[in-house]
Amino acid sequence: MSKGSSPAPPPPVNVPQTTAQDMAARLQGAQEGQALSTIGQDNPFGSLTYTTTIDPITGLPKYQANSQYTPEQQAIFDYLQQNQLGLGATGTNLITANMGQYGQPIDLSAAENSLSNAAMDPMMANFDRYMKPQLDQRRTELINQGIPEGSDLFDLEMDKVRNNQNLTKGRLISSYFPQAEQIAKDQLNMPTDLISKLMALSQPGNINQSLVNTPSANVGATDVASLATSAQEQAFKNYQQANADKNAQMGMWTSLVPKILSIPL
Repeated sequence: MSKGSSPAPPPPVNVPQTTAQDMAARLQGAQEGQALSTIGQDNPFGSLTYTTTIDPITGLPKYQANSQYTPEQQAIFDYLQQNQLGLGATGTNLITANMGQYGQPIDLSAAENSLSNAAMDPMMANFDRYMKPQLDQRRTELINQGIPEGSDLFDLEMDKVRNNQNLTKGRLISSYFPQAEQIAKDQLNMPTDLISKLMALSQPGNINQSLVNTPSANVGATDVASLATSAQEQAFKNYQQANADKNAQMGMWTSLVPKILSIPL
C-alpha cells in the first residue's frame, strides 16, 4: 500500500472568484430578505398589497406597494377632496373680491370715526338728557343768588358746568376709541385671516406621508482585503490539518513495520 505524498501548500486566493461568490451570497440573502419583508396587510380601513416585476436592466425583482381604501373609507376621502377643492375656490374668490381693498395705503381713521359715532351718538344723546337737569339746577341757583341771567358772572358759572360735562363726555369717548380702533383693525384683517384659513384647509396632502415605507434590503459592498485574508487563512488551516492527518498516518505505518517484520514466515 502506498503511503502517498505530503499535501501541497495552498495556492494564493483567487480574489475575483472569491469576491464574486461573496457578492452572489449577499445578493441572494438580500433578495430573500426583501421578499420576506413585503407582506400584504388588511385592516378595517383598507389593504396593502405588493406587485412584483422584473427589472429589464438588472434582472432583479422590483416591488411596488399598492394601498386601497375600503369603499366606505374611499367615499370619505373623496368627500374630503371635494371639500378642499371648494374651500380653495372660495378662498380664490375672496382674494379677487378684496384685492382692491389692500391696493391703497391703509387709513383706519374713517372706520374708527364711523364706529365711534355709531356707538357714541346714542349714548351722547342720553348723556345730554342726563346733563340738562344739572344746567337747569345751576341756573336756578344763580338766579336765586341774585346773579342775573346774561351777566358775565352768570355766563362764567354756567360755562364751568358745561366744561365739566364736556370733560366727562371726552373721557367717555376716549375710553371707547381704542375699542373702535381694534374693531377697525379686525375688520381690515378679517378677509385676509379667512382667506389664509381657507387656503390652509385646501392644501394638497403630503404625498411623502401617504406613501408606504416598503422594507428595503441592503446588499452591501464586499471587503475584498478581509475576504481574501480570511480565505487564505482558512486554506492554510486546511493545509495544516491535512499535514497533521498525513503525519498521523505515517506514524501509524511506522509503528506497524516492526510488528510486520516479527511475524514468522
